[in-house]
Amino acid sequence: MSKNPNKIIILGLGNPDKQYQNNRHNVGHLFLNWLQKEKNFPPFKENKKVQAMITTFSYQDQIIILAKSLNFMNESYKTFSALKKYFQAEEKDFIVVHDDTDLLIGQYKIQFSRGAAGHRGVLSIINHFGKNFYRIRIGVRPKQESRRRKADELVLRNFTKEEKEELNLIFPKIAEQLNISKLIEH
Repeated sequence: MSKNPNKIIILGLGNPDKQYQNNRHNVGHLFLNWLQKEKNFPPFKENKKVQAMITTFSYQDQIIILAKSLNFMNESYKTFSALKKYFQAEEKDFIVVHDDTDLLIGQYKIQFSRGAAGHRGVLSIINHFGKNFYRIRIGVRPKQESRRRKADELVLRNFTKEEKEELNLIFPKIAEQLNISKLIEH
């Protein structure tokens, strides 16, 4: 491995307590759980220094770090900061994965250097580090919702079984667009 490997840190935002595990707010964690299993990353392990559950994969001069934040959503910047320092990374090395109530379940967007659009976890990162990082916005708004709920009312609700199945259909599309398979082939 070269002295300064290329890094990609995929940071899944969410709330750490078990009661939030299947909440819409934790779709970043759900995506990383899927990615870890699908791409045969080692199991996640708690790393108190980076305030996250992490797993890594290294190949030649590439290292991919999957990190599930152990801070509550509004304090996501703490995990971002700890990862940045620990891995000697720059903001552009990050892909932040989070829920988006403006998008329906089954929709997602990958963007670079955008505003928070009201997402408090992303806003906490932008307020401390600017917006020079990638984001994967994963839709969590139910398609059949008759009246549009406020984000605060929606994000702490659990996904239904059908909604989780739909997420499992878009997760491979996200990984393909990120070209994860090419990054870890050997």
